[in-house]
Amino acid sequence: MSEPASKRRRTESEEGGSDSETQKPFLFMNSVQRSKYWFDDGNVVLRAEGTLFRVHCSMMAHQSKVFKDMFGMPQPQEQTQDVMVEDCPVITLGDTGEDVEHILAVFYDNINALDLRQKMHFSQLSAFLRLGKKYEIEYLQNEALKLLRLDFPATLDAYDKTFAGDQVKYDFPRECGPFTPVILLALDHSIPSVLLSAYLTYVSSVTPRELFTGKEGDILTSSITAICALDRDRLLRCAFNIIQTWWAGLGACSNNSNSCTNNRRSATKELALMLYPSDTGMAPRLTPWNVYEGGERTGPMKTRLCATCMTGFKDRYEDARKELWKKLPGFFGLEEWEKLKDFDA
Repeated sequence: MSEPASKRRRTESEEGGSDSETQKPFLFMNSVQRSKYWFDDGNVVLRAEGTLFRVHCSMMAHQSKVFKDMFGMPQPQEQTQDVMVEDCPVITLGDTGEDVEHILAVFYDNINALDLRQKMHFSQLSAFLRLGKKYEIEYLQNEALKLLRLDFPATLDAYDKTFAGDQVKYDFPRECGPFTPVILLALDHSIPSVLLSAYLTYVSSVTPRELFTGKEGDILTSSITAICALDRDRLLRCAFNIIQTWWAGLGACSNNSNSCTNNRRSATKELALMLYPSDTGMAPRLTPWNVYEGGERTGPMKTRLCATCMTGFKDRYEDARKELWKKLPGFFGLEEWEKLKDFDA
């Protein structure tokens, strides 16, 4: 890939010199390359890591409030002497080249880059969130949040819907587990409403050994792993206490069915395993009751209970799910659901 020509504006001390004296190469030019978003009629060059993007001030200002304000501000005199590439000023960004390319793809390629009928790659979604927030590109930030909240919602009703169809609407890097990138993104950008569901999904899908040794290339830090382990234990202890109340109130069948009364103990044991999977050490997933009813009947559904007793077991289980969901923020050291504010708003 060819390197863009570069030159620096002439200063007063250089007046009278030849043009060749003012077209000095810059130290960074040997370590950069042009992006595919390099337009000959562009009037500003963005530099992100080792990549240059020659784009249009009008396009950037139209899409981003931050760039609009930036281009609308008078530039200091000393800044007019800064680096120029093909007569365009260079703006160095503190972002990755990949992130910048993702948002420019939306600006310039539109639906070819953002086809919402297809799964979005997680790197694209995270770029939309990071740069959408940083540069006040609201529609990109909102689209990323919408997708995250579909899979990791803040209400139990919405959480139940994630059990139907594909769980996630985007593709993760092969080297990463399916939930750890979401946890890290939610932590980095203060999105507790997404973080809690991601935590729950993670601690209910890995064994204690996998939690500490890693699974599928998990990239959680030791401090986050410790949080997951401690708060998983809080969740399990609460579930265990609920189960104890079930045993205490076991009782007999209200229809005076001897066979049903005898089966209630087995059904309670099965119900307890739905909420406290002690053989795995994993946290309960809080799977909705109707998932167990579909397909192969599991849990209490495989025992012979009368309709009245079965309804009672269902109500107990659903009440337990609601209680655990309500307490979930406290398990992970956060405020109540109603008080959670994304982006610390």
